[in-house]
Amino acid sequence: MHDVTVSVWNKYWSPHLAEGLTNAGFGVLALGTTRRKPPCSAHRTCWSSGLLTQASFRVPLARDVFTGLAIDLYQRFATRHALESRCLWGWSNHHLAAFQKAKSAGISVILESGSTHFTWARDALAAEYARHGTRWETPLMRKVAPRMLAEYEIADFICVPNTFVARTYEEHGIPRSKLAINAYGMDFDFWSGASGKMTPERRFTVIFAGQFMLRKGVAYLMEAWQRLGLRDAELWIAGAILDDARSYLSDLPENVKLLGCLSPIELRDIYRSCDVFILPSLEEGMARAALEAMAAGLPLIVTPETGVDDVVRHGEDGWVIPSKSTDAIIAALIEAAEDRTATERRGQSARERARPYTWKAYGERAAMFLRRIVTPTPR
Repeated sequence: MHDVTVSVWNKYWSPHLAEGLTNAGFGVLALGTTRRKPPCSAHRTCWSSGLLTQASFRVPLARDVFTGLAIDLYQRFATRHALESRCLWGWSNHHLAAFQKAKSAGISVILESGSTHFTWARDALAAEYARHGTRWETPLMRKVAPRMLAEYEIADFICVPNTFVARTYEEHGIPRSKLAINAYGMDFDFWSGASGKMTPERRFTVIFAGQFMLRKGVAYLMEAWQRLGLRDAELWIAGAILDDARSYLSDLPENVKLLGCLSPIELRDIYRSCDVFILPSLEEGMARAALEAMAAGLPLIVTPETGVDDVVRHGEDGWVIPSKSTDAIIAALIEAAEDRTATERRGQSARERARPYTWKAYGERAAMFLRRIVTPTPR
């Protein structure tokens, strides 16, 4: 029997978790939908779910249907393997049946949740999306919501990435003793390679990196940029454009550039030409793009909802501003643009602040937590 099963539909950051636990001496069984095996003692793949997941990206009109079927197939797969370890560590929304089976056999279960409590997210976003004439909850969300809420209750522990997300669970009745906080990481050496020296002659450049969608607060960002009318300044937008926010990209001013979807290398190199990273999200788990930008030497303009306010110190590494506030975005941008030397200092501070947030450190903290539940089997 293995010490722990790490199970996830799709991929997320599961390879880093499996690797960290393996390096700490745990016997890890990794379950997933991708062929690439993380460093661990055993690995099994749910091929049918993986193929359906790939198909969902190729047929956008049927994406929700295919994704729902893929998740259902994966849940059955995970349930078949639920009793093969002394602990089951599974991702949110597709492990309820597996958790129930494991618990009935006396096996501890850990829920990995990369997002805020579902009810908190729904309350935070549904009204905002309705204000723009669209729906936040899809049929797939309504299908998995009861499953997620039941997972919260049955899990012995819920792993979340920061204190902001933890508070959303506490606000909805989950005791603090059930929550384990472990911040995500990034490849600091890779992203810090983007360090560059700002020059006063270059235009002041702000970059938004991530999916361009209402959830990311782009309605407030675009309104602030239009109102601000900064001279010798540009706003660069990197990432996929989602339909719910596409209208904000019509009749763009000349100083807004759409960069499209970039590879990590391309994005890292783009950061060399930027002054500040902005992400005014309304809901996140923990925005890893913000950590990567910090490692690249960019100060941040972020909301607490990005989940990085445990990391970013307001006034030192950037600006932590209230969400849904156009005025707060404008004030931060003005301050950043008017004193670029101070902005560069904040970027240097941000790089050093981000240095400890690596995937290696994430894995080590995960292993320390797991030792409270399972002792590694001598091998």
